[in-house]
Amino acid sequence: MARVITSPLRVPLTVPLITSFPFQEKVRFLKNKNDILMAGLVISESKVNENSTKKQADKKPALADEKPALADEKPALADEKPALADEKPAIVSVDNFNVYYDKNNNILNIQYVIVKKTSFNEKIAGHTVAVLKNNVVNQNEWIVLPQSDLIKGKPSGKTGQRFIISNLKKVNFKITQIANPNQFNKATIFVFSKKGELLLEKDFPILIKGI
Repeated sequence: MARVITSPLRVPLTVPLITSFPFQEKVRFLKNKNDILMAGLVISESKVNENSTKKQADKKPALADEKPALADEKPALADEKPALADEKPAIVSVDNFNVYYDKNNNILNIQYVIVKKTSFNEKIAGHTVAVLKNNVVNQNEWIVLPQSDLIKGKPSGKTGQRFIISNLKKVNFKITQIANPNQFNKATIFVFSKKGELLLEKDFPILIKGI
C-alpha cells in the first residue's frame, strides 16, 4: 500500500513593503519645524535688539533734560551778588573795649575807642551809645549810656554821646553806686551819624578788670 505524503499547505505570506517615504517625510517635517524654531529665535533676537535700542534711545533725552537743571542753578548764585553789593563798608570801628571797676569808690568805668576807617580828610561827626546787658530778656533791666530810650532793644539814633573825629576818639562812661557790677555779661556799642544813621553795631563780652 502506497504511503501518501502530503506536504503542508504553503500559504504565501504577505510582508508589508517598507518604503522610505514615511521616514523622509518625518525628516522633512522635523527639518521644517527646526527652521520655524530658528526663525522664531531670529525674530526674538531682533525684538530684543530693537527693545535695547529703544531703551538706549530713551535714556539720551534724560541726559539732555539734565542740562537745563544745571542752568537753572546759575541765577541763584547771581542773586547773592546784589546782597553783597548792598553791604556798605563801615567807615568807623570800635576797638579797645574795656570795663574797669573801682571797688573803693564803687565806680564802673566803660571805655572804648572809635576809629575812623576812611582815607578822606573830612571829619566824621555823630554820637555813640553803650548798652550793658545781662541774660534777662527784659530791656528795662539793662543800662543805657548815656540815658536814652530803646526801641526793640536798640537806641533811636537821635541821642547819645557826641563825637567828632579825624582819626580816633576815646569814649569813657562811668556808673556810680552800682549795686552789683557782675550782673552784666555783654555790652553792645552803637555808633550813629549826625543824621541818626546807624554806622556800626558791635557786641563785646564784659570782663571786669579791677583798678
